[in-house]
Amino acid sequence: MDPGRSGSRRRLAGVAVVASMAATVTPLIALAAEGADESSPTRSSGGSGQFLVLGGILDSGTMPDTPAAGVEAAAAQSWTATHWRLHLIAGATFFPQQDMGNPMLFGVPSGRYWMVSFSGRGCLTAVFSRFEIGPCLGAEVAVMHASKLNGLPSTDSTQSWVSPMGSAVAAVTVASRVVLFARTDVVAPITRRSFMSHPSVGYGDVYKVPAVAIRATVGVELRIF
Repeated sequence: MDPGRSGSRRRLAGVAVVASMAATVTPLIALAAEGADESSPTRSSGGSGQFLVLGGILDSGTMPDTPAAGVEAAAAQSWTATHWRLHLIAGATFFPQQDMGNPMLFGVPSGRYWMVSFSGRGCLTAVFSRFEIGPCLGAEVAVMHASKLNGLPSTDSTQSWVSPMGSAVAAVTVASRVVLFARTDVVAPITRRSFMSHPSVGYGDVYKVPAVAIRATVGVELRIF
């Protein structure tokens, strides 16, 4: 097997996941825009309220094979005062299973990996008509599971860790209830967890979570209240 070709296929599959997410969200945006009141005074800004957040993520530095594609779902509460907006967001992300093969080499990821994380963050943005931009601070609890591949000796464990996060977010309001956003996150695990090889081949790291990860997220906020 050509490792380079296999890695390319996984990356193409990741891009396809994000593209599929965009195709799903686009009809929702169009539907919400149709129902928006053009004369509403809140049309030029997202306003205060509760939002449902849906997004697609590209991660570099957490999953063994990067960039890795994932999805995000969250609930948000926003408050607006003059030209500032405060957002409190609680959500979850999911990165689908990656098949890393079974090279049986120390320091080379082997087996299957998937991850889910739960996060909370606060964002303070400056509002300029329909546009807003600002920083976010928060943290996430991540859970990654690694399993054997085809019953061959490999890692087989579940690890969890906590990571503080710093972010920059930009958004544009396209309708009274619809906001498009883009966000960049820097994630730094407090503890770098290691996945060990199976005892039958001797203990050793087959994958160690990196010290820093960079993520890019694009998505939509739909105001529900």
